[in-house]
Order: sequence, then structure tokens, then C-alpha cells
Amino acid sequence: MKYLIKIDKDSIRNNPNAGQTMTITEGPQRPIMFIYQGGPVPEFFDNEDVRIYSNTVRVNSRVVEITGYLYNHNMLNELIEATKGGTLQYSINENSQTLYHNPLPEYYFDYIPTQIICSNCKESFDYSELLSDSIDENYSNEICPKCNYWGCCEIEYEKLKESK
Repeated sequence: MKYLIKIDKDSIRNNPNAGQTMTITEGPQRPIMFIYQGGPVPEFFDNEDVRIYSNTVRVNSRVVEITGYLYNHNMLNELIEATKGGTLQYSINENSQTLYHNPLPEYYFDYIPTQIICSNCKESFDYSELLSDSIDENYSNEICPKCNYWGCCEIEYEKLKESK
């Protein structure tokens, strides 16, 4: 059976990035490397958020040098505050990627939830539950989530021009 998935007209909104062909994405967060010298050892050092990888040399409870990584970026202010008795140097390496793509659309919108009935097992489910897969050069995004039958229905999505 063929289904038309309609646009929810109340969901249509302007895309502030319409027409852009490049997106910068934030990559995985890298740990912050730091070197701390000449102050008391902060209490929270050497735990799951702050790992020390160099030997800690203490003279009269003062630190000569600690080198380590801060894994929890939210603790940077705490690290700065805790090391005020000495000198702290740290390095933040941002990891981002630039993605090039077709121009972004002028509008964002959602589709109305629509029940689909599988032509094989006759089970009912929402179109958003359809599965997709590829085998060799064959691809389908109309796979039943209940019985995994390929081509369980025929879907057509309403285009924005048709809904206005």
C-alpha cells in the first residue's frame, strides 16, 4: 500500500542557516594538558577528572612540578582556582571538522505521525519506526520494524511546496 506522509503545517519555521553549504561541527572533546608549578597540591588532583602523568616532586608541601590532563572540561575553573598558589599553564586543543554539503533548506518542518500497515505481517506502526538497510548495492528505507520485511510499504513524503 502507498502512504503519503504529510507535513505538519504548524511546524514550518525559517531556517536561520538557509543556503549555507558548510557546517563546522564540534568533534570529540580532548583533555586539557596542564603544567602546575610552585604551589600546594590541590586536593582533587589524580582522580577520574584530573590525571597526573609526571612524578610529583614536593619540597616542604609545595609542588615543584605536576604535569597532567584535565578530562572534565567543566572543571577548568576549579583547576584555575585550586592552583592560585602557584603557576598554571594549560593548553586547550579544540577538535572541529568542516563539513561541505548541499545548500541548507529555507525552512525546517516536521511530518505528521502516520500509521503504516506492513504488507507482509499486517502489523501497524508509525512511519518513523521504519528501518533502513543495504545489502550489496540494494538499499531500502521501507523495512518493517516488526518482521524486517524489505519493501513492506510504499512511502511518499509531501514536499513543502505542495503543503503551502
